[in-house]
Amino acid sequence: MYLLIGFLLVRLNAKYFFIQVRTQLPAVIYLLIISGFVILQRFNPLIISSLLLIYIINRMFETFKMDGLAYQYFDISLLISLSSLLYLNSILFMIYIWLGLILFRQFNWREWSFTLIGLFLPFLFIFIYSYAFNLDFASFMLTFKKSITSHYNMFEKINEIKVFLIVLGVLFMISSLYMVQTFDTKKTHARKFFLYFLWVFILSVLLYFFIPSFCMEALLIAAIPLTFLISHY
Repeated sequence: MYLLIGFLLVRLNAKYFFIQVRTQLPAVIYLLIISGFVILQRFNPLIISSLLLIYIINRMFETFKMDGLAYQYFDISLLISLSSLLYLNSILFMIYIWLGLILFRQFNWREWSFTLIGLFLPFLFIFIYSYAFNLDFASFMLTFKKSITSHYNMFEKINEIKVFLIVLGVLFMISSLYMVQTFDTKKTHARKFFLYFLWVFILSVLLYFFIPSFCMEALLIAAIPLTFLISHY
């Protein structure tokens, strides 16, 4: 599954060409980052979430300088909402969709409404189904809340992971400084895409600190923009 994600990262650059050279390096760097965390070396729903995020990024990149309404934002919002019914933390991916709307599109209230309709539509069906069959919708929402607020931190007691995170942090700083130096030489689309990756990384770190249950998710999500930044460097 991780090999598949690495392949999709390479394909993403080949399609939009923001690193400006065709390279297999994103797959190699992504696998090196993920392999540094032993706790991730088992199958878990976060891998599916990573695949979902790559699909979301691809769909949003399609809307850059697109004429007319971008209905892709309804599709991906609906997909995130459906996935959150299976793995609740997936709903936080909505933040990355709204970030894409800000960076890639001129403000259009219809496109913003697409994201809200896609987000709430599955929950509306669940509410109607619960009401029709006299099920407890409140218990479902309580489970949803507990899933978001439960605390789990895999970094607290493992010093090796802390060291590895420091190494990645140093690589991030070096790659970011290089990006600043070369930013003005890039085409408009490459600037926008790298700016998006930078904000995805920053938001992932913030979500780790402010959402108690968002621990391994932050790591897997942050690995994607970090992969492209280091590959570019």
